[in-house]
Amino acid sequence: ADYQDDYQGTAPPPNWEYLWNMGGPIGNDANYDNLIWNGVRYDSDGQIGSIDPNTFSHGYLSGIGGHPGLSSTQASPHTRYAIAAYTVQNSGEYVIDNSLLTNVSGACGDGVEVRVYVDNVLMSTTLIGNGATDDFNTNLGLLTAGDKIYVAIGAGVNDYCDAFEFDFSVRLANPKDGQRIIFN
Repeated sequence: ADYQDDYQGTAPPPNWEYLWNMGGPIGNDANYDNLIWNGVRYDSDGQIGSIDPNTFSHGYLSGIGGHPGLSSTQASPHTRYAIAAYTVQNSGEYVIDNSLLTNVSGACGDGVEVRVYVDNVLMSTTLIGNGATDDFNTNLGLLTAGDKIYVAIGAGVNDYCDAFEFDFSVRLANPKDGQRIIFN
C-alpha cells in the first residue's frame, strides 16, 4: 500500500481511512472521526475554501500532503492530528518505508510531529522542523489481519505554517520467496 499512489477523492479507497482526532487525544482510536471530502481535499466540515469552525481549523489531507489542526497550546484541549489509516489485510511482519515528510511552510512555524501507531500502540515519533524533510520509516512488527496502522501528523507548539507534503508505503518486512501479497 502507498499513500500517494492509493489516495482518491470522494471516498477513501478500500482499506484506507482519512481521519482526525475530534473526540480527544491522539493514541485512542475511539477519538477518531472521518474527514469529509469537500470537492478538493478532505477536511473536518466538507466546506471548500473556509477555515473549519472547530479545533481542526486549517487541517486537511490531500493526495500529496496536508495540514494539522490546532495544538494543545492554542484553543484546543488536545493537539489535533491529520491521520491516514491503513487496515492490514494479511498477517505478517510489516514496516513503513519509502516515507518522507517535508514541512513546506518554511521558517514561520515551529515544525510538525509524525506519530505512527498500530491500533492504539505508539510505534514511533518523529519531529520535523521548519522547512525540513525527514523520513519516518518504522518497523511495525508482527501484525494480524485487521490491525490498523495510523500515520498521524500534528502541530508543534502551534499550527502556524505547518503545511506538509508526505508519502509512505506499508509493506511486508520480509516476504518469503515466491510469496505474493496483493493490497487492494
